[in-house]
Amino acid sequence: KKNFIELPLKGQKLDLGGIGKGYAVDQIVKILKEQHIQNAFINFGESLCYGMGKKIDSDTHGWQVAILDMLNLEEEEILGTLWLQDEALSISATNSQKFTKNGKKVNHILDPRTGEPVQSKIMTIVVSKNATQADALTKPMIIFNKDREKVFAVLAEFHAAGAMIDSQHIMVSDNFLQET
Repeated sequence: KKNFIELPLKGQKLDLGGIGKGYAVDQIVKILKEQHIQNAFINFGESLCYGMGKKIDSDTHGWQVAILDMLNLEEEEILGTLWLQDEALSISATNSQKFTKNGKKVNHILDPRTGEPVQSKIMTIVVSKNATQADALTKPMIIFNKDREKVFAVLAEFHAAGAMIDSQHIMVSDNFLQET
């Protein structure tokens, strides 16, 4: 039995960053629950967090999280807030990370159909009971953003809620406002 993955082309790399933070958050949640901790907020930066239970000093129904406009990072504008209770929030945006390709800075999310960076300037948000799942679902939403029906059907299949935001539109799944 092999314990490795072989990539067929020289220079290929496997990057688990698309789900790595989500997996780490789920492991932290698991450890906290094993220690009988019911209320905690786990913050993994601007793109991923988990609200476990609710704030102890609050009568609210969870943890309030501000959503930054990741399409205009210079402005630091808040688009709105969501409430999380035993849920993860993951955000991805095409302009949040870049790499250099042929001397040009390009978006870090690649379309697997073409091997090229996604051209759309878009931000996606997923709320799910599982942080790995939330983290993983934001990327296909970006890649397949032109097929909104398919994207939102996949979210429903995973019992997740989501939103896609571009420079002109905010599109949300049917359950986004009920879940958040």
